[in-house]
Amino acid sequence: MGQSSKVFIRIFRSIGILLSFLIVSVNIVGCSSSPKQKIEATVVEKLPTILGPADSYKAKAYGTSIKLAKGKLSGLEISGINVKLKTGVTLARLDVCMKDILFDRNKQTIKSIGSAEFSAVISETELNRIARARYAIIPDLLLDLEPKSLTICARPEIYNVGIGIRAEVGLAIRNNSLIALDLKSFKVGSISAPHFAIDWLSKHIDIVFDSRDLGFDVNIKSLEIQKDGLVLFGDIDVMKMINEGEIQFDNRKTDAVDADK
Repeated sequence: MGQSSKVFIRIFRSIGILLSFLIVSVNIVGCSSSPKQKIEATVVEKLPTILGPADSYKAKAYGTSIKLAKGKLSGLEISGINVKLKTGVTLARLDVCMKDILFDRNKQTIKSIGSAEFSAVISETELNRIARARYAIIPDLLLDLEPKSLTICARPEIYNVGIGIRAEVGLAIRNNSLIALDLKSFKVGSISAPHFAIDWLSKHIDIVFDSRDLGFDVNIKSLEIQKDGLVLFGDIDVMKMINEGEIQFDNRKTDAVDADK
């Protein structure tokens, strides 16, 4: 197994570790007057270690104390600003929303999660860093984002002649996991691109972003191109990870989740 695969699986498990800390905190603060606040504080405390450092993290838990006592949490929202994931990717913003979480307080395991959705903002600077690392052979590669449009610039050598290309292209979601160039809408200025430019690009650049670079298993459902970044929307199948054994819960209580803190 390669190093990237090990990081991928490790962060899969980190989601489970986060939820296990949540369950432990619910058990400890079950009789507290503010169990949701304790859950939120616990999650925020653990996120830098689990996902990576960030400028800031926030968490919001939803549910009554009665529901918590019965092993139910209506929802948990997590948001982070400038999150530096362990894969090396930095997200300008990350939001995760899990709903209808059922757990066994005695076994400290998740029984079910109604849904888990996410949105992630990749800044133009970060998208260019990823693209240049992936396509280092393409000279002067630049992705220029504008609202609802992407312009790609490069200066490849075609027939031993450096040719500057600046063209508007589309983006397409492939297999719910890849963001690829859509060359069907490829244009140079206001006219269709010459065939040699399209042929060259199609052979040398394709994938702009791979969801595996996030480090957690997601299905990308839609995207938005904004002036300062690419926004991805989708869902996370947390229960699939749990059922397939990709998440292993740590059921041990730790000093880090202490009701007296």
